[in-house]
Amino acid sequence: MENITISDFEKIDLRIAVVKAVHPHPKSNKMIVLVLDAGDKEVQILAGLKQYYTEKDLLGKRIVYVANLEPKIIGGLESNGMILAADDCVHKPLILTTFEGEMKSGAKAK
Repeated sequence: MENITISDFEKIDLRIAVVKAVHPHPKSNKMIVLVLDAGDKEVQILAGLKQYYTEKDLLGKRIVYVANLEPKIIGGLESNGMILAADDCVHKPLILTTFEGEMKSGAKAK
């Protein structure tokens, strides 16, 4: 893997958001549509989580997402960011990066 500089890393805007709604993607068996409460706005992100998480698992979770990722159209729907998760985990194939406790939606992760 190629190293990046601190200035490269500083370009990434990591934010905290609460999962407000979860919908199936109409054209994908793997993707779901997440609507995030990002504080001053709602953000729609498409994620390949359908086989790992149910709507109940995700609603209300405080997650970390990349807020300044260029939007991308996937199966006709726009995704406006990317959530952080880890794979190759011991007890689950994929685990979301989450935060516990009281934290404002839209707070910057550092």
